[in-house]
Amino acid sequence: MKQKLLAMLAAGVCLLGMTGCSKEDDVYTMMQTNGSYTGLLTKADAAEGAGINKELASAIGYDLLSGATPADVGMVVCEAGHLHTAKAPVPVGCTAVGILAHVANPNPGQGLILALQDAPRQTWTAIQGWQSETLYNGTTLKLLPDTARGHLAAYTQLGNIAVSGWGVGQKADYEAIFKNLGSKSANDKGTGLDSNVNVYITSANGDSITNGWCASENSHWLYGDNWHDLYYTDYLYPVRAIMSYGEVPRGAVNGKFTIGNGKMVYFSKGNLQYVGTWQFAEHQWDCFGTDQRDNHRDLFGWGTASNPNNVSTGVGDYSWSEWGTTPIANAATGYRTLTSDECIELMSNLRKYNHSGLATVNGVRGVVMLCDKWTLPSGCTFTPIPQDSDTYTDWNSNTYTAEQWAAMEAAGAVFLPCAGQRNGTLTDLVNVYPFYWLSSKWSDREAYTLSYTNKLNMGYAIYSTGMSVRLVKDAE
Repeated sequence: MKQKLLAMLAAGVCLLGMTGCSKEDDVYTMMQTNGSYTGLLTKADAAEGAGINKELASAIGYDLLSGATPADVGMVVCEAGHLHTAKAPVPVGCTAVGILAHVANPNPGQGLILALQDAPRQTWTAIQGWQSETLYNGTTLKLLPDTARGHLAAYTQLGNIAVSGWGVGQKADYEAIFKNLGSKSANDKGTGLDSNVNVYITSANGDSITNGWCASENSHWLYGDNWHDLYYTDYLYPVRAIMSYGEVPRGAVNGKFTIGNGKMVYFSKGNLQYVGTWQFAEHQWDCFGTDQRDNHRDLFGWGTASNPNNVSTGVGDYSWSEWGTTPIANAATGYRTLTSDECIELMSNLRKYNHSGLATVNGVRGVVMLCDKWTLPSGCTFTPIPQDSDTYTDWNSNTYTAEQWAAMEAAGAVFLPCAGQRNGTLTDLVNVYPFYWLSSKWSDREAYTLSYTNKLNMGYAIYSTGMSVRLVKDAE
């Protein structure tokens, strides 16, 4: 790879510090050469192409967002996906977008970017109406609509890196971001900003951040102060937008699970719902419970992707249709239902590594599954299901508030709520037990299910039974 780079230099490309080249010309020439060289990368394999890009980036003094590590927090991100030194003009040809505010550890190349400017002032009523989407590490951001975005661009890519689009984050997101960026606040929330953090952390008019809404209900943050809950929701406050980037699929929880045959999957961020269109639940604990009706369902007969409102009790009225092939809100594509063989492997690994537990999250009972590479977040606890027990039903063995669960979810934890089941139009066992469909048949009348009554188990049910659906996406 170095030989290829040297060949480019021999062809007349200027680098920083070379005699006869100005700094601006150097950077601009290299960027143009990088652009023209891209076509040749099709002749190289993916690893070699990535290496060549890394060499080019190193040659002109910036790193690529895809290789960012926690040590890069505070660097400026440009729309080409490069990282630049803070408190310095970005090179000619680059447009600054935000500041690298958080990088997952140990997953470099995944993180959060803080906008350089505030979005226009908003009321909480307006924020509540914004579309929600789980983006980075399970964080739910309220997406900024075009009318509220102001001069923020609606990016979906920074260079070759997929990004989420600007949104307003949860309180925990801003706390983590400000701490990462060197907050020197006296309180333990880390909400204050120190003047030596970065010149870019200012409002649109150049003043220091003073306050702003976050997506946690009725909350806003204050510069150098603690969090405050406001109940006068028509107050106007600016919004400091953030967006996520990295390899986590859109609509998924950031945590990989082994399912056998060398395959791993991500779980969707919530149970599947049909509300006239398909979507994932906003939170992992969300379920419609007894409120099951046409165009408002999350307890489905087996394989009802083509007919979600089918509540017939006739088994002959059902045939398999994969839910993941339907259009799902927020461009969540490529999802599917686990098979019975994959479920067996999943349960085996969960038991082997003590990675399953019972919990009550935000008042809802359910089963917790921890991803393969699990690290318990600071301030959280976890009690697994005893490996030798077939009668364990302590749903309060783990109890999490919404904010505590946000930390667990950010670390890759999946929660399957006890959404109950449906027979025709009648529902029962809501917030008592969870029942989830698998894609494999048990017989011509029944299909396999994943459930928990007194232990995590794979069973079967007749096709017409209304049950929950949690989709997965294969990890590449």
